[in-house]
Amino acid sequence: MVNPGYFTLLLPSPVALTAGTKFSVVIRVNTPGYTYPLALEMPVAGYSTTATANPGESFAGTTGTAWTDITTSYPNTNVCIKAFTESDEPPPPEHASLIAGHVASDATWWTRLTVVNTGLVTTDVDFVAFNEPGAQVETWTLQNLAPNALFTCDVSEIFSPQALAQGLWVRMNHESELAGTLEFGTRDGMSYVTVPMFAAGSDEMIFPFVVQNDSYYTGITLINVGDALATVWLDAYDENGNFLSRHTQYIDVSAKYVRLMASIFDGITPSLIRFITVSSSQPLVGFEIFGSFFDLGLAGMPAVYLGDSVKSAPAEGDRQWPTANYTVYYNSVPYPEDFYTGITFSNLSAQPVNVLVELFDFSGNRLAQRYWPTAIQPLQQITREIWVACGLAEADPDAAYMKVSASQPLLGFELSMRATGNPRDYLFDGLPGVFAGATDLIFPVVKIGTAWDINLLGFVNTADVQTAFTVHYYSSNGSYLGYYANTIPARGKFLGYIDPTDPGSASIAWLLVESDQPIVGDLLFITQDMTRMSAYVGIP
Repeated sequence: MVNPGYFTLLLPSPVALTAGTKFSVVIRVNTPGYTYPLALEMPVAGYSTTATANPGESFAGTTGTAWTDITTSYPNTNVCIKAFTESDEPPPPEHASLIAGHVASDATWWTRLTVVNTGLVTTDVDFVAFNEPGAQVETWTLQNLAPNALFTCDVSEIFSPQALAQGLWVRMNHESELAGTLEFGTRDGMSYVTVPMFAAGSDEMIFPFVVQNDSYYTGITLINVGDALATVWLDAYDENGNFLSRHTQYIDVSAKYVRLMASIFDGITPSLIRFITVSSSQPLVGFEIFGSFFDLGLAGMPAVYLGDSVKSAPAEGDRQWPTANYTVYYNSVPYPEDFYTGITFSNLSAQPVNVLVELFDFSGNRLAQRYWPTAIQPLQQITREIWVACGLAEADPDAAYMKVSASQPLLGFELSMRATGNPRDYLFDGLPGVFAGATDLIFPVVKIGTAWDINLLGFVNTADVQTAFTVHYYSSNGSYLGYYANTIPARGKFLGYIDPTDPGSASIAWLLVESDQPIVGDLLFITQDMTRMSAYVGIP
């Protein structure tokens, strides 16, 4: 034989088997001029003396219709044939959790939790509420959340007023794969925020854009999701990356630390702070709220996780990190002629770095390119209106998205607002810059109803080749409603509008987006009266 050994052959089509059912693999062997056609495993002195076989395992015949058990002539002998099978049953799920860090329900505030079962098994979901000191105060269980099904509720529907009065955060334990969002705002409808839920903590994180002055405020929240007392160091830096102050905080297991930035650091003027780094002896969950003392509107954003607690568990293997340069995508440039959009980028490395700023249209054409005139110093933050950052004198109506690139790690954040002068007409929200694309994105919240008019889906193709994508629509009970498919040019962007007047659109509860190449995506929704806006990035 030219190539002795074992060969593995794939079947042209799968053969369905039921567990416990007997089956056979039948092979016809033709070896002209050779009288020993079958490869056998049998006891051979000095070589395979421990070989064993049972009657009823291997059979041979010369006609294909009459068969003889090989062990009747050769005890403990088997034909060297193996069949490999695989189960179509999902693997046993591991215990997992999602974390909602801000849960408030009173005369002023409301909070809504939304979770989607993106796994393959039906699961119970335990909503476990902890108060600020870290005590578990209440648990509510959602039973039998089916694959592709969605559950959403105001927290007042599942927790008692006594529990909600204690400044809660909520851990959702489950045995499948879940994605979720946290929505909160004021009951007068003037402030509204949508934030993807956390799936893990980190022992190192950054709050990339913080402002505290006479007009704006920033609130910081940290939750100890570890198993021991956390020693936490918060370091404040100014816009140029200069260290200002350190605050050391101890946070008990499951406790929540909530402060306005002005009350965290002693001995410095709060308006100087633009950047906060956090290091901890235990994994933490962190997010910030950014708002105005005078205008309405609110922006919420998770802290950027950098620590080992997150790096050791990437999201489902979908996230594709850049290998050459470090890039931050600013995916949303809403209505360039009507909205103000500001961006920030910061240098996370320990050395100065040169930065390239690029602006693209929907076809992937570069509208502007600017090498930042000076090297960005470590932890220095550049904050500009998007057109100024790109070196343009005025807004470009064809702008689709912006990105910044460097040879060292960067961090970014964007903020969009539209104010008409009437405090009730103040559209305002922020989005984190995204480091890399993914081939699957989940959008657990879609706003379709009489109060909402605009649902804009934006997908940036991060690849240098055209990519195909499909948007799958699901109802709240997990029923598949249909899909929309299209392509995005290389380095281009798709912007789509879910029309609330389309038949069946009222049944859409959540979206799954699949693409051939990594994409960055967000969903932006605006009320019908153009007074409120919110946006969030797709969850990989």
